[in-house]
Amino acid sequence: MNDLDVTFAIALAPDWEQIDLLDPDADQRIDAPLAAALQRGAQGGPHARLVMARSLFMATPAGSPLGMGLSVMLADREAPVSSATLEDGDFGAAQVAAIDLPVGSGLRVRRVQPGAEIEGEPIPVLSVQYLIHTTRGLLTMTLSTPQAASTEEWEDMFDAMARTAELA
Repeated sequence: MNDLDVTFAIALAPDWEQIDLLDPDADQRIDAPLAAALQRGAQGGPHARLVMARSLFMATPAGSPLGMGLSVMLADREAPVSSATLEDGDFGAAQVAAIDLPVGSGLRVRRVQPGAEIEGEPIPVLSVQYLIHTTRGLLTMTLSTPQAASTEEWEDMFDAMARTAELA
């Protein structure tokens, strides 16, 4: 897959600043081992690669920080896949629903799970993952935020962004 020319585009929410985590100079803004791992993911393997990784942030009018992450993987049509039938418990406590997007159809998996701890308390992290069958292969888009208190608003924004995804 790393020899294929894959272009992925998605509309980002207006007024958000972003860090392209796949930029070769990203190690100047993020932890160097993380930057190296992301670069290896972007180089990919024989059937899949990381096509986008972004950290997005902004401040509310009141000055409170907001942040979210976006990562996108593409596994080509030749990637080995399991023939096992999915069972109800395969996604744990996540909410799973069928979804149709302009780029393809598949599943939307939504979960809130504990993240990093602050003062001994885990921060809940909202994650919405889109597993979409496309003409190029399986596209996996993951959007997440530690601001899980306003899940409905975040999910609406994540869904709006997912509807703009384009793959060429």
